[in-house]
Amino acid sequence: MWPRDNQDDLIAFYGDPASGSMASNLVKVIPPFRMTYEGNSVAHLMFHKLAAPALERALQRVWDYYGRDQNRIDALGISKTAGTYNHRKISGSDKWSNHAYGAAIDINAEENGFNGEGNIPIPMIAAFKAEGARWGGDYRGRTDPMHFEFCQSGEPVRT
Repeated sequence: MWPRDNQDDLIAFYGDPASGSMASNLVKVIPPFRMTYEGNSVAHLMFHKLAAPALERALQRVWDYYGRDQNRIDALGISKTAGTYNHRKISGSDKWSNHAYGAAIDINAEENGFNGEGNIPIPMIAAFKAEGARWGGDYRGRTDPMHFEFCQSGEPVRT
């Protein structure tokens, strides 16, 4: 369903971030619950048009699972986004981040940093995985539990 997580496949599927044309592929996703970025409410999330419907469905599943209760969503920290589209390379690398394709979202970065276990609730992880997203908590070698991306690695996932 989603491209493999390598530059050639990502570019073939989403387009080339180096071309300067990614803006034409981005759409506004209005989350079903209030989300914040650095404490400020966000009206929408910028996401690639091919992955936006899957992001919308995953967030709607989360909203429905928690009874459409904003207080529960806030208490779990899953209303905090640390970003979606970002035209940047992977830190310390010459490869484009999946954020540069508009195909990744970070949730509650403050409590879900690199190489940590994190506290992203299982229903949120399941909602994204149901859409074929890859969860950074399943990475081998280092974990990134805040991170969800619409690509595949071919790696087995932890269960």
